[in-house]
Amino acid sequence: MLIVLLFLIPILTMRSFAEEKKFKTDQLLLTAPVRVSSIIFGKFFAMATIMAIATMIRMTVLEDAVIYRNNAMMNANLFALGMALFIFGLFNLIFIGGFFKTAYKFGKPFVTHIIVTFVMIGISEA
Repeated sequence: MLIVLLFLIPILTMRSFAEEKKFKTDQLLLTAPVRVSSIIFGKFFAMATIMAIATMIRMTVLEDAVIYRNNAMMNANLFALGMALFIFGLFNLIFIGGFFKTAYKFGKPFVTHIIVTFVMIGISEA
């Protein structure tokens, strides 16, 4: 469930920006007297709140639904979920900066070589 939320919240946040651009309301949002980073954080936390409310509803109101009753992975209590989120947050706070720094250093040569290879294949095919 956490993995799903980990990917779903940023996807919903980016979708909300796409909807803003589609309906031409992004100009109103971007000309507001706030920083762009504040707008991004606001949208992200709004989507995180929506997903948290949906998760809490699932864990309280729908806990006796037939589809969830026999699934051991879906029967976590609120304390276990809170502790898992807390530990996940601590882990990210400690290690995520180093991960992205290392991933960038590790992945940059591969991306560069892929681009060069793609260009060379395009030139040789022409």
